[in-house]
Amino acid sequence: MEFLERIQSNLESRLQSAMQISVKEVQEYARQNHNFKTRTGEAERSITSSVSGSGGHWEGIVGTNREITVYLHEGTKERIITPTHKMALRWTAGGRFIFAKRVNHPGTLADRFITNALQEKKEDIINRFDKSVSVAFKV
Repeated sequence: MEFLERIQSNLESRLQSAMQISVKEVQEYARQNHNFKTRTGEAERSITSSVSGSGGHWEGIVGTNREITVYLHEGTKERIITPTHKMALRWTAGGRFIFAKRVNHPGTLADRFITNALQEKKEDIINRFDKSVSVAFKV
């Protein structure tokens, strides 16, 4: 029985470690590989990862809770933007303020950088878990 307990303990530890490494790897890839134009880096910084679970069941999550990053990832439809609290919209262009009563926004193409990161790292993740299980049984 002691042998099986050692295998179980070793496997649990290795699975947790494999999950933590995998979600960080996907997170970093998503932060570095996207098609949207970054200005402040806020969207990239909002991509987070977490691991939860216990024993032989671990769950890894890579995502964002920032609305703008969700819009970048999923895209938006064409729409008309109008002011809600003021009489006009205002933004800068060429060092000048531009004012408008409404703007025809063409929408935003989806840039599925988180999904793409998972697809790109999928084989590495599978290999990491295969190796973790193999090594755990060599106690």
